[in-house]
Amino acid sequence: MCECRHADTRQESFRAGDAVLQRTEQRLLHGRRRDVACVDHLASNASVFYPRMDAYARTIATHVCDVAAHAGAAVAANCVGPCVQLFAGANSIPTLAALERVDKDATLRLTELLVRNGVSPLPRGLMYLSTAHDDEDIDLTLRALRVAIETFARESAGARR
Repeated sequence: MCECRHADTRQESFRAGDAVLQRTEQRLLHGRRRDVACVDHLASNASVFYPRMDAYARTIATHVCDVAAHAGAAVAANCVGPCVQLFAGANSIPTLAALERVDKDATLRLTELLVRNGVSPLPRGLMYLSTAHDDEDIDLTLRALRVAIETFARESAGARR
C-alpha cells in the first residue's frame, strides 16, 4: 500500500515536472525566435546601422579630444567601431604601452561627472553605442561630455594649486 501511494505521488510529480519543462521549452523557443529575428534585422540593415554607430563613436572621440584640448584637461578618447574608451591623465593614448600614463582614479572621477550629467559609461571609461542611439542621444552625450570635461579641468587645476 505504501509503495502505491509513493508511486502515484511520483507520477504526479513527473507530470507536473513535464508541464513545467514544456513551458520552459516554449519560452526558450520564443526567446530564440526573438534573438534570430533581431540578428536577422541587424544583418539585413548592417549597411545602415554599423556605419552610423562607427560615425557616432568617431564624433564622440573627436569631441572629447577637442573639448579637452580647449579646456586644458588631460583627457583622451579612442574608438574602435561603436566603442569609445575615455582616459584621464593623458592627452593621447596611441599605443597599449601608453596605457601606463592613464590615471585610473581620475578616469573614475571623469566617469562620475558623466553619470551626473546623464551619460552612463562603465567606470573604467568605456562607452558602447547601439543601434538604438540616435542623433538626439549623441547631442545629449556631447553636451554632457563638454560639461564633465570642463568640470574635470577646473577640478584638476584647483588640485594643482
